[in-house]
Amino acid sequence: YQSALNNRGIAYTKLGQYEKAVADYTTLIEEFPDSPSWESNYNGRIGCYASMGKYDLALADCDTVLKKNPNSSLIKWQVRNINKLKRENLQNKR
Repeated sequence: YQSALNNRGIAYTKLGQYEKAVADYTTLIEEFPDSPSWESNYNGRIGCYASMGKYDLALADCDTVLKKNPNSSLIKWQVRNINKLKRENLQNKR
């Protein structure tokens, strides 16, 4: 079940169906919080939120992960990337 949800979340992400992918990643996060792939589940949701322009939700997930694993280079990269996207989005709206 866990693997199927993860695979479906990845497939939805690749298809650009981010809302559906977020739903699957959220289920994984809530139902399997201590899974060895917990950080990957958050990373999937973070990427979807960023792709949807929901930068604050993405950054909130980053904060959650960094509280549990402060040395996560992947999530630190995500924070930098999302902040860059957020700045670019603000500049484009001016």
